[in-house]
Amino acid sequence: MEQIEGLAIMGTSQRRAIIMIAGCLLLGSCMRSQSTYYVDPRGDDNNDGRSSATAWKTIAKVNSTGLSAGDRVLFVRGGLWHESLSLTSSGSSSDPIIYGAFGSGPKPVIDLGATLPGWTSPGNWHDQGGNVWSMSFGYWPGRMWFNGTESGCPGFSNATSAYNNTYGSSVVSVRYRWWWNSGVLYVYSSGNPASAYSSIEIGQASNGISNSWSGKSHVTFQNMEFRRGQTAIYLDNCDYITFDSCKVGGGSSRWGVWARHGSDHGLITNNCIFDREDTVKHQMEYGGSELKGNATDIVAINCGSYWEIRDSYFGSCGHAGVNLDDGDGNGVYCQYNKIHDCEFYGGGDYDRAFLMNSYGNNVVRGCAYNEFYNNYVHGMETVSQMGGLNNKVYYNIWSDQGHIPWETDINSWRSDVITFTDDHYQDSCYILNNTFYNADRVQISIPGGSRHCFVENNILFDGGNDNNPNCPHIAIILWLGAQTNIIKSNVIFSPSSSLTCIVNQDQYMGGYGTPRTVAYMQANPGQNTISGNITADPRLLSDGRIATTSPARDSGLPVGLTGVDFFGTPLPATRPDIGACEVPLTGASTDVPAESSSAPGGFLLEQNYPNPFNPTTSIRFALPRESRVVLEVFNVLGQSVARLVDEVASGGIHQAQFDGRALASGTYIYRLQVEGQAPLVRKMSVLK
Repeated sequence: MEQIEGLAIMGTSQRRAIIMIAGCLLLGSCMRSQSTYYVDPRGDDNNDGRSSATAWKTIAKVNSTGLSAGDRVLFVRGGLWHESLSLTSSGSSSDPIIYGAFGSGPKPVIDLGATLPGWTSPGNWHDQGGNVWSMSFGYWPGRMWFNGTESGCPGFSNATSAYNNTYGSSVVSVRYRWWWNSGVLYVYSSGNPASAYSSIEIGQASNGISNSWSGKSHVTFQNMEFRRGQTAIYLDNCDYITFDSCKVGGGSSRWGVWARHGSDHGLITNNCIFDREDTVKHQMEYGGSELKGNATDIVAINCGSYWEIRDSYFGSCGHAGVNLDDGDGNGVYCQYNKIHDCEFYGGGDYDRAFLMNSYGNNVVRGCAYNEFYNNYVHGMETVSQMGGLNNKVYYNIWSDQGHIPWETDINSWRSDVITFTDDHYQDSCYILNNTFYNADRVQISIPGGSRHCFVENNILFDGGNDNNPNCPHIAIILWLGAQTNIIKSNVIFSPSSSLTCIVNQDQYMGGYGTPRTVAYMQANPGQNTISGNITADPRLLSDGRIATTSPARDSGLPVGLTGVDFFGTPLPATRPDIGACEVPLTGASTDVPAESSSAPGGFLLEQNYPNPFNPTTSIRFALPRESRVVLEVFNVLGQSVARLVDEVASGGIHQAQFDGRALASGTYIYRLQVEGQAPLVRKMSVLK
């Protein structure tokens, strides 16, 4: 009491000082001000780093500095570092540690690639004849660039594909300029590589994982770019890691982000770009051993839960855009992850959108309750796989599976769009309200070991199977032995097939046998439920919506989904439309024929090319007659960023050029508004 009374007669400033000291003693530490540090390749590590004028130079200086919750480390835009970044401290839920950017220009880059060690010494190279040179090199280089241009390798020694059978395991040529085996690197060169090339770079600076972060939490990366390396970012038991407006994986040999061992509550958001940039299509998934760098996932969440991946772009996906699995199944789960409102584009030689696999024993089923929704998936070559328990795929648009121009020697890799995986403990998984169109192979495959799979309210338009000439348009395969599965209320149609061969049943991997129609399978479902499916033209519009006269309109089953459809339209409580897009109650679209790549028979809006693009792209549209048209570009907030066409245009095919150099990287919407018609809408991506 005496101390309190004494405190009362002190001045205000004295009382505050004593209270702060007492708080420090009680909490074990005193509050500190949050610090901001600046890093610039033109800086000096002897500086204090507290301003852009006194910036540090190296990442090594950052790694040696103890950070506290709320601190920021800002790298200059346009800067480049060939160093690994270490996470030395954790932030807090209210004050994360932030690694970000300052200044103007492109994102700062942490590049884990390297110049090929020793390549400039002529004595290190040995002439093997036939323009092949070799040098000793202790590890698989991952990927290689000659004079700044990436070149692929021809295949891998244990591959069994026609690809490898054609080119052999050690071919080095103008087309495939390198090969590595047993500690020896082979390079194509018309003379000694030390003088024939101006630069030789490799994808990974060592044979290990580079940016390896363990046991840290509450760290945010904003406007950063991480390139190359075996893995650009490796998370080991790291929680609450956020990637905001970042670019990851350019030139990476295997993973872009690899989150393992209970790395939970991650966030990828706000127009992040995950792209392996595999332009040479040389990294076959099953191409070799661990040391031979076969392409793997852009984002792999192995034994991690409660991640949210949204509003981002995935390109050149390799093995998978996002891989969710429970690893070895030792009680560490991969659950409650959400991937939504993203774009997935293939563009490589073995691409799929996602994997959901449970590798634990049949009791654990640790890959569970994950959701993949409101995404746009196109240009994939390989089947997305669903295993585990209670995983859901809904309100996505899937297009052009298997439509990438392939080299003839690797066509055999084309595969189905989505399959349930009986070998990874699949049970009670859902494919609901998706729109599938234009696939070279089967759109949904249900293997013999699948149980309690729900395939409802989907549009399956123009599916195919080039292995069965008697039935070239198969939307769903229900393999012999599949039981207790539900196939209901889908619109299943192919415009070019005289035989509606949609659902088939035969021995797993034993050929396709006798074609079966939807009607036959509904009358003979076996131990499954097949009913209420519609075999009529869904009347798809060019952007994936349906016309007001579509048989999919108000024909879906209530399946418990809430929120919005692919285009943001609120979902009804009852009688949803079949497919990924709900026709609004007001301002509904008029009846327009489905999009075609042939001469225009309606109002068509094509996908821009190239896409993604930097800085320019072309947009083509077609009009059957003279019309007043407006072609406009919007950001994801619905704000107009450019008006490309606003005129009366003649009937025929038109092309507009769009220059996006003033825009930030991310997804944009372009809309063709024709007087008296429903607007046609597509997405495109600026990649910087």
